[in-house]
Amino acid sequence: MYLDDNAFCGGSLISTRWVLTAAHCASGVSTFEVYLGAVNMDARDDSVLVVETRSKIVHPSYSSLFLSNDIALLNLQQDVPLSASIQPVLLASGSNTFEGASARVSGWGKVSDASTWISPQLKYVDLSIISNNVCAQSFGSYMVRASTICGLGSSGRSACNGDSGGPLVDSSSGRQIGIVSFGSHLGCESGSPNGFARVSSFADWISQNTGLVIA
Repeated sequence: MYLDDNAFCGGSLISTRWVLTAAHCASGVSTFEVYLGAVNMDARDDSVLVVETRSKIVHPSYSSLFLSNDIALLNLQQDVPLSASIQPVLLASGSNTFEGASARVSGWGKVSDASTWISPQLKYVDLSIISNNVCAQSFGSYMVRASTICGLGSSGRSACNGDSGGPLVDSSSGRQIGIVSFGSHLGCESGSPNGFARVSSFADWISQNTGLVIA
């Protein structure tokens, strides 16, 4: 998604009308240009849809200081026709912490700390879900709350700038369990965990605002 034509964030389609993203991507932004079905931003074909948003809903308890409740919903101007390359993702609910599970984060963010701009190609990184206690050793308990889920990549791999708002998907169930929220000030290649908004913690809020049944 392009934000006010000068920044970039990720997001996930959760129905034909709604996109899920991070509050820090949506807060203070007036226009969103959402690209659906894209894999290579430099070689887009007719299967890629570009849709603008009609409105946004930022979580009312979002804190830009601590990135708590870092979740937002974007209402698209029109219903999106689904296709082989455009499908909504199922969302996690319930009390599963997914600790020890494998999950995949995707996005067009920077491929290294030295990169000057986002990647034109959609990239993926597999992470292991770690406990919040372990994650808090890197970020502190003021950042890592019950509504946070953390993942750690191998060989210094992680989400990076430009991946914010994108989905973290459980590799076993295919359900989205997190939204890219924060990383280490040491950089994307430091070997530090990534922090995500825990989707299941916000299932009721998502349902109340979109009418979606999450089960």
